[in-house]
Amino acid sequence: MHWLKAEHANWLAAFREAAALGEHAEVGAVGAAMSPVSDHWVTAGHWVELFDAAARAAAALGDTAARTAHLNDLSWAHWVCESDLPAAAEAAGAALELARATGAEVQQARAHLRFSVLRDADGDAASAAEHCRKALDLFIAADEINGYLPACNVSIHLLRRAGRVDDAMATHREVMDVLGDPRNAARIPETTRVLTALIATYHVSLVPLNLGRWAEAVDVLLPIRGALETHGHHRPAAKVHLHLGHALTHLGRRAEAEAEYRAVLAFAGRVADELVAEARAALAADSPAPPTVFE
Repeated sequence: MHWLKAEHANWLAAFREAAALGEHAEVGAVGAAMSPVSDHWVTAGHWVELFDAAARAAAALGDTAARTAHLNDLSWAHWVCESDLPAAAEAAGAALELARATGAEVQQARAHLRFSVLRDADGDAASAAEHCRKALDLFIAADEINGYLPACNVSIHLLRRAGRVDDAMATHREVMDVLGDPRNAARIPETTRVLTALIATYHVSLVPLNLGRWAEAVDVLLPIRGALETHGHHRPAAKVHLHLGHALTHLGRRAEAEAEYRAVLAFAGRVADELVAEARAALAADSPAPPTVFE
């Protein structure tokens, strides 16, 4: 990852030249190589361009399997990097259609998982849950643990929002058990292991927060404080600081809370303005009244 970031300008220029020259195999190879990297470098700024070019290259080569995978990556990039829901849904829909036509279980699962996230963002909880369930079932059928775990993380979020707190916490325990099982050591890349645990813990932290169990919320959030930003996941990273600040304020630990609110201010320009404004208002208040409902 260090080399990719250090040599970013050079290899991206070479990639663009290959795409312009119609060197489809080379473009596709870069797309495939970047797929497992992208989620750990969300802020790179080129993922939509890269995966779109890779999908087009695969189409030119008539490589349906590769095109399907690149379209799923493109859907991820449109949503996670650009917050472009229509474009993300279009790419996921194309991927799902191709995956169904070819019987590609893993790519079907990936497309369903993308749709689960997108439907949730669009406020359609029932459709989000249905797509997530399909993704989980397909990942299980394909014995694809590195797809199953992210689907579990989405499930934690959906279960918690549906009020199924016990099920959400049980799914979190399952994720952590799978990550900690020695039999899975060689199956899960270390970078995936770390990010999966961080995201699972972030999602489950909303359980004690919404139950008003402030000390428990602090205990859950403190170990992941400052970790998500290293992967470029700025929004959840900022919310960890913000939620930690609110929980500490509820506990009367004002000085510690102020440090967390100030940490949120450092995300200005990288996260939604309302998150920074909420932290700034908490710092300015003589007697802050932190929220009791969290999302």
